[in-house]
Amino acid sequence: MNDRAKESKDRKTLLSATESVILGLITGILESIINLPLWTYKIRAQCDLPRTFDPTILYRGFLPSAFTMATFMSLQMLNSSLAEKSLSEDKIHTTPAKRAASAFVGGAIPSVLFCPLDLVITQYHKHNYPSYSIALKSTLNKIGIRGLFAGLPATALTDGNYALWYWGLFPRLKEHLHKKHYSTTTSILIAGLTSGLGATALGQAVDMIKTLQQKLIDEVPPDKRAANSMVRRFSELRNATHGVGLWKAVVPRFFWLTSSITSAGLIAEKIEAYTLANRRR
Repeated sequence: MNDRAKESKDRKTLLSATESVILGLITGILESIINLPLWTYKIRAQCDLPRTFDPTILYRGFLPSAFTMATFMSLQMLNSSLAEKSLSEDKIHTTPAKRAASAFVGGAIPSVLFCPLDLVITQYHKHNYPSYSIALKSTLNKIGIRGLFAGLPATALTDGNYALWYWGLFPRLKEHLHKKHYSTTTSILIAGLTSGLGATALGQAVDMIKTLQQKLIDEVPPDKRAANSMVRRFSELRNATHGVGLWKAVVPRFFWLTSSITSAGLIAEKIEAYTLANRRR
């Protein structure tokens, strides 16, 4: 099979902009219901907060978190769809490589909106505020609007990395394993573990620095904000811990990413297949 024929076989039909947004909204809400406790546990571990399995704490901030994830995924899907169409010659189909590239870009762009929301949730847990609205008001009073964007470059990289794996690579890995005669369950398990491991390895250091920036921003005077930059925090943490601190909470982050990528990838894939099937009727 020549390269042109192989590329044609690997192509997938693209969703419309509206379909992409709806797909992202549904996927984000369901992902939050399933995985918010693991994400909260990861954040608390990175911030050196007490470990807990209390569901009232692990699901703290569910509504803003679900809103954030649903909106993130809808914008990520929309941006990825637009990027795929700009990269595809016929504007209808795409290839695995183009989907992976567009997934990263689509995940990184919305971080401009979601960096402040992540920061407030981090402060919410750090200070144990009674509600998200109080956390938002208090944090805004302390650091101002500009301070809400602390950790923006790191957020863009971590969000892009997440989207790369759950939308760009996980479905491809699962499909490849299934073609190798693995069962559906085995293919999902191996693809999920591989994607979780890959996402953890590629993004761990940057994610840790992002959380550190967002945790400490209210302790940095406005005229000293340069001290809270990604490069400065990375250098300080690496030197203070000989690099070990960059891997803080790597185990809970691995479990969260594995569960989140697998569930989000499967949900999105099923809804996408259902949407395209109905379109052909």
